[in-house]
Amino acid sequence: MRAVAPLTDAARARAEKSDPNQGRCLIQNIDDKDVVELTYVFPRERSGDVKMMRSLEYIWGMREGTLNLDTRRNMFFLGEPLRSLYKKRRWALCPEESVVDKFLCPVPDGHHPKPLVRDRFPELSVSANPKPDVTICTLIRVLLPMQDATFKYTFFPLSEMNFGILRQTESTAMGVDNFTVHTHPFATLPPVTSHIHPKFALLQLSSHLFNYRSDPYISKLVKSSRLVRKVLSFYTAWNRVMLPPFADIDPTFVTIPSAPPNLRPHSDDGAHSDNPSDHDEESEEYYEPSDGDSTSTPPRRVWYPPPPPRRFPLVSRSQPQPKRRAGPPDSTGSGADPEPPLKQRKIEEDQEGWSATSITAWARATSESPPVASSTHNASE
Repeated sequence: MRAVAPLTDAARARAEKSDPNQGRCLIQNIDDKDVVELTYVFPRERSGDVKMMRSLEYIWGMREGTLNLDTRRNMFFLGEPLRSLYKKRRWALCPEESVVDKFLCPVPDGHHPKPLVRDRFPELSVSANPKPDVTICTLIRVLLPMQDATFKYTFFPLSEMNFGILRQTESTAMGVDNFTVHTHPFATLPPVTSHIHPKFALLQLSSHLFNYRSDPYISKLVKSSRLVRKVLSFYTAWNRVMLPPFADIDPTFVTIPSAPPNLRPHSDDGAHSDNPSDHDEESEEYYEPSDGDSTSTPPRRVWYPPPPPRRFPLVSRSQPQPKRRAGPPDSTGSGADPEPPLKQRKIEEDQEGWSATSITAWARATSESPPVASSTHNASE
């Protein structure tokens, strides 16, 4: 099995170049290279979940095999210990509600909105803020450049966090007055600006809300917040959904419609389309397939091995059988297991399979012929 593809220097450079915070910690605003590291919004290793990746590619209006989680839109910078806590899903980033609404089909008040899919999936930019007509959901899609788009996010705790967060208010000043302390529920933390795409933030946040919806803290959030209920709806609409029957012959989704499902590249290792026009939101930029010095994300999945199938051990008849449990002591008081009746022994041997040795032993044990008298004994009579 081939090794997991490592993060390339070009991918890291793209994230650093696109970050409006210039590589500083998104939440604490500190610039210490020893503690600030590159972080994925949605985990890179989820590329190994082929069914989920295919579902996302279809819903998000992409070609099959082109969702690359190494895109700069899925990376940002965090310092410790917030980075470790983020990976443990103790907190997440939540987009503004006005941005969340762009991914939902608008409905009259009192109705539950549904996430937009494929041909109506929005492409966003900072200037895209129209008020859509609630009666024409099909015209909601906004086609504007994504290259320089930034979005605002709020720090969203997903559990009780009994500590404070120190945030640097000025990028260059180091005085005491240039730092503020924020405690749970961190409502005093200002919104942060980032280049990451809201779809990755929504995917990560909705995944946690769904998987931990029985947790008392999460359950309370869902009941009390309309925004949280909106975000929660994305998980079931995006993740591992059953695609429509025509998806396998949709020329805008599959590269080779005639290929059977078990022979297409996605079925075993998540291979990608080599068509340069079939990529994600960075489609207007030039890229090199090698990703050595490319200026945009190559349109291919990051290869990760799929989860190993469950294997059950096979019991061979040639293998020694496990010892029987020790029964009650016999009448002699020796503590040894009593010999089972001949009929029971025969049934057990039938189940285990006959051998030359077992047939001979059974024949001797079941024989009722009296022993043959010796010649000396006959002579004495």
